[in-house]
Amino acid sequence: KLVDRVAKLEPKLPKITVPARVLWGAEDPVNKPEWCDNLPDYFENVQIDLAPEAGHFVHYDQPDLANAEIIKFFNGL
Repeated sequence: KLVDRVAKLEPKLPKITVPARVLWGAEDPVNKPEWCDNLPDYFENVQIDLAPEAGHFVHYDQPDLANAEIIKFFNGL
């Protein structure tokens, strides 16, 4: 499982300080939405949102939403 692999890397990961934006599929069958709860442990400046009606590939399932959020993120830097 991805969670197990990440857990093994956890002590080795530095705290990431650059701004980060995560758009996670609310219906992702591969990486469960609750797994994103620990991302702030690794990213100092992260914004996390669940994309409704999206699975593992948010950019395919919700392309307009993904594009809008990516543009908003980069415009805010």
